[in-house]
Formats: sequence, C-alpha cells, structure tokens
Amino acid sequence: MKNINNLEKLVADYAQATRGQVDMRKFTYYAITYHSTAIEGSTLTEGQVYNLLDQDIPAKNKSFSEQQMVIDHQKALLYTLNKASEKKPLTEQFIQEVGGMVVKNTGSIYSTALGTFDSTRGDYRLVNVHAGSRTFPNYSKVPDLMKTFVYEITKQIAEAKTFQQKIEAAFNAHFQFVGIHPFADGNGRTARLATMLYLGICDYDWGGAIVLDTYYAQARGDYYAALNKCQGEKYKEGQDLTSWIVYFTEGVLSSSKVLLAEITILATFAATEPAIKKRTSQDSIYLMSYARQFGSVSISEAEEILPDLSRRTLQRKLKALADSGYLRQENAARNTLYHWVD
Repeated sequence: MKNINNLEKLVADYAQATRGQVDMRKFTYYAITYHSTAIEGSTLTEGQVYNLLDQDIPAKNKSFSEQQMVIDHQKALLYTLNKASEKKPLTEQFIQEVGGMVVKNTGSIYSTALGTFDSTRGDYRLVNVHAGSRTFPNYSKVPDLMKTFVYEITKQIAEAKTFQQKIEAAFNAHFQFVGIHPFADGNGRTARLATMLYLGICDYDWGGAIVLDTYYAQARGDYYAALNKCQGEKYKEGQDLTSWIVYFTEGVLSSSKVLLAEITILATFAATEPAIKKRTSQDSIYLMSYARQFGSVSISEAEEILPDLSRRTLQRKLKALADSGYLRQENAARNTLYHWVD
C-alpha cells in the first residue's frame, strides 16, 4: 500500500514536471523495443536498435529474424500508444491485432490436425504450449478464456475509482494474459504492450514515456519468479496475486523515479542555458536522453543521433555534460563512453 501511495504521488509530480518540457519519447520508444525484444532473445545492442529504427541501418552480423522482431515490435508499440490515447475500451480485436503485429515478419502459418492458423494475423493457437514445466490452458479453451478475460478486465478498469484499483487492474491484466498464453508466439511482447494500453487508458502511462521493459529485462529472473509463484505449473483462475502486484508495483515505482529524475535534471539543464544557445541546449538534451534510456552514449552513437554536427563538436558537448556532472566519462580503447549518472 505504501508503494502504491508513493506511485500515485510520482504520477502527479511527473505531470507537473513535464509541462512545457521537451518531448523525449523518441528514445524512450527505442528503449522499450530494445528491452522487450532482448527479453525474447534478440541480441541487437542498444546502438544497433537505434540505427535500425532511426537510420534504417541494418545491424551487421545479426540475423534477419532478430532485426525483423525489432521492427515489428516498434510498429506494434506505436500502434498501441495511439490506441491508448483514444481511451477506447479493450477489445479482442485489438489484442489479436497487436499479437499479429509483434510477429508480422517472424511468425508462421501452422498446419495442424485441427486446421490451419496464422500467427502473423493474430490467430489464436490450435496447439498446446508449455514453458519448461509450466503448462498453459488447452488450445480448445483459449477462445472462451479470452472472451472472459476481455470482459472482466474491461469491467474492472471501468469500475475502478481509486488510483490503487486502476493500477492493480493493469497488473492483473498482464498476469491473466500471460497465464492464458493465447498465441503460438509473441505472448510476452503482447502482454507488455497491453499493459501499456491499460495504463494509458487510465492516464498512468506517463505520456508513453515510462520504460517498464527496462525493469523487466534487468530483473528478468524476478519477473518470471513472480509470475511462477502465483501461477504455479498450471494455469488456474482465482490465484493470489499478492507477489505479482508487489513485484509490479516496485517496478513501476522504480521506473517512475528514474523518469522523474531525468525530467527534473533535463528541465533544469535546459532552463540554465542562455536563450542564444537554444540549439546547443536541444542537442545536449538529446544526448542525455539517449544516455539515460540506454545507460550510456558513445561518440559513434552521438554521430548517429546528431549527424549534422561534427565529431569534434560532439566531443565538446559530451565533455561539457561530463564536466557538469550529468554524464560520467569512461575512456575506452577506441571509443569513449559517457554513462548516465543516476
């Protein structure tokens, strides 16, 4: 309960801090895609994800399917955030659309004794699936379970009045969806995007700027442990979700604190720049935003972010940020790194 109260205050603080400030969601979206696909096995680095999504530069020595996974996720993410802004109720159609989008170029058409289904179109599975020792509902139960899921979650969100009720509805939706596992592939990515939709509908997605996937990725073992503790080895209804809610609340709280700190620091930095240096201020904010989302920024990455600036100019800007305490410089053999300072 204490974390829920702290979280509610952070939402209000964030809304206040971001009024009139620069929109830094571009790098946030890249970070969400990087972490969410990394959880599913993508080996692209942060810089490679940025190059692929922002510059259309394919990553060398990485598989075509991994790069397609990244592209598919980014498109599904933008689609989800747009839907969240419309504040429309959750539907099965939306879930199947996103479920198909995240595997648009990596999914398959499955031929089974019971018929054919296409994962790239968001068709529900006609096969049974498991993860290690954990089993999920029989494929024949999936359509009815999904109808019940959408009805109950929509009702819960509509009836939620307090901050705690609304935030717990989002956490519950994530948990129940993963438990049903309606698709042959892409369930984790779809669940995480659906959570963003629920938070957005409730106006608790921090304008789409919060990066929950970073928390999932950094504490991946805890993520699955929290799910497994509540679910056990077999899906069942009516589980005690206490462990899951505690884990999830801590994750949102942690991510929110980092985001608010970034907004506060960058807003302060921008405000202290003389008006004549507005261009410099904007460039510096982009560099710091990238460093915050991905942990660090190198000279090479800075050149990709701001291609119109010379290498020497970028070196001066990064050094100035390090001298001011916003970044921490680390000299590498070939490429100096500038780490975000928490």
